[in-house]
Amino acid sequence: MKTKLKVFFAALAAVVGLSSCLDSNNDGTSSNTMFLRPISYMGYTTFVGADGVKYTPTSAIDPAPTTSDLALVGFSYNTADVTNNMKELNISVLGVNYLKRINVLTDTDKNDCVTTTIVNDGSYGDHVMFWSKDFMLIPMYFMLHKSTTTSNLTTEFAKHNVGIYFDQDEAIKDNTLKLYLTYSITGLDTTNKEQMKEYSVKSGYYVTYNLNYALNAFKGLNGGKNPEKIQIVYSKPKSVTGLVSAGEGEETSVTVDCSSVFGNSSTQE
Repeated sequence: MKTKLKVFFAALAAVVGLSSCLDSNNDGTSSNTMFLRPISYMGYTTFVGADGVKYTPTSAIDPAPTTSDLALVGFSYNTADVTNNMKELNISVLGVNYLKRINVLTDTDKNDCVTTTIVNDGSYGDHVMFWSKDFMLIPMYFMLHKSTTTSNLTTEFAKHNVGIYFDQDEAIKDNTLKLYLTYSITGLDTTNKEQMKEYSVKSGYYVTYNLNYALNAFKGLNGGKNPEKIQIVYSKPKSVTGLVSAGEGEETSVTVDCSSVFGNSSTQE
């Protein structure tokens, strides 16, 4: 059940993007995996890429959960259908992993929060990235309960909450959008050390954050200009001994350059 984060992210990085290496078959089909935005309506789900291309499943799939903005979708398609400037592609869905949405918080109370680690070294493709101008994808560690199996993973994962707080008082310092990330687990008493020890299964996942609110607030305080960098502040473990409360952790941060994503214009398209 334990997931090696770098192996997980390396597998994603190797297949993300339609222009990357594809698995081609002699029957004229290829397969790929991409981060796509699910659109569910009247019980039917389609997907949209960051470039605006619509991906339409040839068979109906379950509606996307309301708690997810992006999904990692594995699919196959007919290579003859791929053209320059295409607007839509019919796909056969091979698998869907809906990504957890980061909640927007109004403060940075750490009383019920625990430590985590954001992975951003890039050596295996595991780094903070942007999906269009709307979302940020953040790879991070989750500490799941020791009883977690493939059969109860969905139920367990739903107990894990990630939030981000935007501090307007520090919004325009060094032209950097400063965000505070918190991680908590529903039902966990961070003062109960024995209960804390039960969360020992380390797994890596991408989570998604909708940037629109923070960006609009930042520009309102910065003369309509977009940030050049985004800094994510969080509490990480001081050692590898296991899960600890955020207050016992070490405050650290990752900073990513977003100047090429948003540019210096006063409007966000």
